[in-house]
Amino acid sequence: MHHLSNMKIQLTCLPVIGHRVASTVVCIAILVGLTIGCSDSRYGSKVSGHITLDGEPVGPGVVVFVPEGSEEPPATGGIESDGSYFLVTSHHVGLQPGSYNVSVRAYEERDPPPPGEISFEDPVPIVPRKYLSVKTSGLKFDVESGSNSIDIDLSQK
Repeated sequence: MHHLSNMKIQLTCLPVIGHRVASTVVCIAILVGLTIGCSDSRYGSKVSGHITLDGEPVGPGVVVFVPEGSEEPPATGGIESDGSYFLVTSHHVGLQPGSYNVSVRAYEERDPPPPGEISFEDPVPIVPRKYLSVKTSGLKFDVESGSNSIDIDLSQK
């Protein structure tokens, strides 16, 4: 068993300014290191919002943001049953600022096939087929630096 009272940290690297100041410097250095290490600033933007079809929430499903004219990977987000989503890129929250083509993929929920069987039935989309691909959806959004709220309103027409 370890006892914290037996632990000592000697601060001999800064003898001129004293132990109190040296302790403060060490604490600040540790906090800065933790802050940088825990930061999710890999991307300059965050996007969340709601997706609806003729005013009704769409979900569950997936929304995909593909950057225009960039080699950056697409950002994806799971659509919850209430239509809410947030985007991640390569398993990190957020995406780069810029212009994006967007697709929305949501399908009818089905019961899984019995154990040991495979279903070859195509999933039935609950959104018009044009929204399933970024090439046909007509959905384009600009993402600014910082937090963005982008609600996506789809139509059966």
